[in-house]
Amino acid sequence: MGAVFKLHLAQSKDLQQDLLWLKEQRVSLHAAVVDRKATSLAKAAISDRDAILLGNEGQGLPGSLISLCQHRITIPMQRGMDSLNVAVAASIIIHHFIQGAD
Repeated sequence: MGAVFKLHLAQSKDLQQDLLWLKEQRVSLHAAVVDRKATSLAKAAISDRDAILLGNEGQGLPGSLISLCQHRITIPMQRGMDSLNVAVAASIIIHHFIQGAD
């Protein structure tokens, strides 16, 4: 429950500019998307410097932000399901990447 105090979170006034800066710093950007062409989370590789972008529950991430990301990842879902609650998706994705970091 206290893990939230160990996550590196940031607030941005210009997200596109900040994402470009992160890329210059060799941070790997992962866009969480609902797309069959995206890499299944189970197969998503992790590096020692990653940032995960999650969109809102209605529209997801804007295409302009997705295009800045080097990776598109998705959580496979049962047929007929269109998306997960963003908090649930974030939990699953963060857990996956933390497990891979061990």
